[in-house]
Amino acid sequence: CCRPEPFKYLRFPTPAEVNLVTKVSSDGTSVELSSDRPIKGLVLDVEGSDEGVKGGDQAIDLVPGDKQVVKTEGLAGKKIVVRYLGSDSA
Repeated sequence: CCRPEPFKYLRFPTPAEVNLVTKVSSDGTSVELSSDRPIKGLVLDVEGSDEGVKGGDQAIDLVPGDKQVVKTEGLAGKKIVVRYLGSDSA
């Protein structure tokens, strides 16, 4: 009949435990991501209007020790907003 949803039984780590680091390149053409804990379904967005902003990969899974670089266009100093499974803003 019904299958259990395994994610509902997980205790997600706090943001401090995850220690997600996002570094936007000086020219705004990429964002480097790293974390101390695994992250499932990480999505990048920008604060305010996203007009003219183009990004690469979305719904990224991160594991500790494996930095990921997402190509971007049009950031022009806009603040990056990050969401992932278990984060407060997801």
